[in-house]
Amino acid sequence: MDNNFLEYCIKQSLFTNEELRNVISHMTPGASIYEMLTRMNVVDETQLAVAAGEFYDCPVVDILRVTPDPKATLYGSASECRKYSFIPFAVDPVVGVLIALVDYSQLGNIRTYLKSAHVERMKFYIAPCSSLNQMLDNIYGQYSAPDPEVRRSRPQSILRTQSVDFDFSGIRKTDSSPSMNAAQTSDARRLQAMAFELAACREENSVLKQRIEQLSSAVELESCMIRELAKVLKTTGALDASSFERWISALR
Repeated sequence: MDNNFLEYCIKQSLFTNEELRNVISHMTPGASIYEMLTRMNVVDETQLAVAAGEFYDCPVVDILRVTPDPKATLYGSASECRKYSFIPFAVDPVVGVLIALVDYSQLGNIRTYLKSAHVERMKFYIAPCSSLNQMLDNIYGQYSAPDPEVRRSRPQSILRTQSVDFDFSGIRKTDSSPSMNAAQTSDARRLQAMAFELAACREENSVLKQRIEQLSSAVELESCMIRELAKVLKTTGALDASSFERWISALR
């Protein structure tokens, strides 16, 4: 994990220096700092993923709401996906292979591996840790028996989010004090859900706009070629003037 990101989380009051040091002192072999932070209930994994998305300017995906495309998952392998905590989950004709990852600092290693699998175009998303691990188990089989003492809760729904004009500072960290206002909490959750949906719509609209522009360019090119062909046919006498005018009018 990126130490700069850990400092960012502390500044955003996701957890304290003391809590972080306590987590590090209890690190277990093979577990990432992301897993330990959520296993020890220091921070909610969804809040951690959202914070990472904001810090790295990377969209966030609720991977358990996605149906993985077998064509995409073929680009990964059980060992490498678990090693770097990522999974290719879809293939988009515009942006390429869509990849969910947990630790953005592993981006370089993941790119190197996928390029060796002949993936040229990639788009990355951040996913909550246990959600991605569960998806890896679903696709590649369980890596090990789950620890019954580890409590993993299903994260709240996240579709995708990039930079949105909402202030999350008041809803990142759960307030466990008795004086917490339940109505404000409910409003904050609804606001967060609306922000995720808005970001998803913006991203999907951007992709659709790119596709429409590509289609428009293809149609315009085809029209130009037909007009040039009509001119050639008229010049050579294969097409009379009247037919030429009707043909050109039909293209307008």
